[in-house]
Amino acid sequence: MELLEIRNVSQEFGGLRALDSVNLQVRQEEIFGLIGPNGAGKTTLFNLITGIYKPTEGQVLFRGRNIENLPPHQISRLGIGRTFQNIRLFRKMSVLDNVKVGMHAVTRAGFWGTLREWGYSRKEEKKIDERARELLAMVGLYDKRMEYAESLAYGEQRRLEVARALGLNPVLLLLDEPAAGMNTREKEELIELVAGIRGMSITVLLVEHDMNVVMNVCERIAVLDYGRKIAEGDPYSIRNDERVIQSYLGVGM
Repeated sequence: MELLEIRNVSQEFGGLRALDSVNLQVRQEEIFGLIGPNGAGKTTLFNLITGIYKPTEGQVLFRGRNIENLPPHQISRLGIGRTFQNIRLFRKMSVLDNVKVGMHAVTRAGFWGTLREWGYSRKEEKKIDERARELLAMVGLYDKRMEYAESLAYGEQRRLEVARALGLNPVLLLLDEPAAGMNTREKEELIELVAGIRGMSITVLLVEHDMNVVMNVCERIAVLDYGRKIAEGDPYSIRNDERVIQSYLGVGM
């Protein structure tokens, strides 16, 4: 069953056509990879899915519902979380508070609810704290929960972003180049983490340049080039597709 559908989506910026009639179907509880050279339109597509951009043409459907005209906060409440290509943490806040901030986007109490129902708000805050600690344990950062986010190593900051996105309790998680800047050991840990996320019944849409990560973790892969989808299939078929080899992977692959 398709969880996310991209139907004939195009995106223009002035005279530049960043996406050109792209079609994708992402199934429930799969790990779907999106690859392509720099400037292919991968992050633009992420921004369309999460409401940062509105498509020039086409539709974005999540669980069968059109979401292309919804603002980002409403889309996140529907169950779509993401990380960013460039790390966006609150650097002077603790690791624990960085995760809790993300979780407050989906709390029920809100500002006025907190004033009216102080007892309920305190219970909800306790649950947020407990869940944030669980997520930090999952990504291997529990022992550093009280440190400033800026004190973490680069790979650890990447994992913290994943934990914060998971705090939204997403059904679909978009990971934008999570392995960027990681060493070999950190990439191996990332592969295990992404597999564990799928084990939580969360669908993962992954943009990544590291082919070792993509080929080891993704069940299906789509390839973008100059805003167009040029191939889609399992890792074996993508690795042996002549169009993909010529435009992106290179003959050495």
